[in-house]
Amino acid sequence: MVDVSRIEAEITAEEDRERRRPRLVRVLDQVMVLRNRGSQHLRAWEHTRGAFGSPVDGPLMVLAAWYFSLSASANLDVAILYAAKLVERRSDSISLRLLTNLLAKAETSELSDRGPELRRASRSLEGLVEEHAETIERIRLRRNKRIAHLEVKAQLDELDEMNVDGTDLRTFFQSAQSALGALYAILPDYPIPKEPYPGAEDLFGREDLTDLLHFAREAYYSNEVGSPSDLVERTRVLAKMRVVRSE
Repeated sequence: MVDVSRIEAEITAEEDRERRRPRLVRVLDQVMVLRNRGSQHLRAWEHTRGAFGSPVDGPLMVLAAWYFSLSASANLDVAILYAAKLVERRSDSISLRLLTNLLAKAETSELSDRGPELRRASRSLEGLVEEHAETIERIRLRRNKRIAHLEVKAQLDELDEMNVDGTDLRTFFQSAQSALGALYAILPDYPIPKEPYPGAEDLFGREDLTDLLHFAREAYYSNEVGSPSDLVERTRVLAKMRVVRSE
């Protein structure tokens, strides 16, 4: 059973600690949240796609193909949106750019004693953006022309320019995590904060579809559980035949 009182107390304590952190650190915290959220949505997309491709679990996913397909597509778009937020160019937005600018001015901040190290970290973030420049440009184009606005030319003529590969997106999020983690290492008095509000991972773990598919698989491939329709029964027969042949 979830202890609501304990969770509320932890949230209050975390909010109090948040207010005491220097501005640069609070921006760093929010940039890390963007990275984490994007990575979580990308992971959800990867897991759903992997389940569809599984010879054992694929037939299960097909039973609700419209739902899982839409969920996977939405998760990929949201992952791209979070990546786009990370590389936003506007000076008034939480982003790697804002964080880089604050790091470059660290000597005049509350963290002036860490100035040289933080300036080096600023150059490291600039290098991160340069290293992933092609992926970042694709992310921006897809966000601007396909997700936020559906431009005619982009829809019909520029598909290749906006194709964001999942592997490239994962690599970008991993590189961002390493760079941001190195910043927290420079600031041992300000550890990476917990998420301000508990999500599903905090309450139920990070098993994604694994546990659900386990129980569904047991029923789907069991001769003791009836099918809700003739269509499902036919797919079960074919799936069982494929499993037997693969063995």
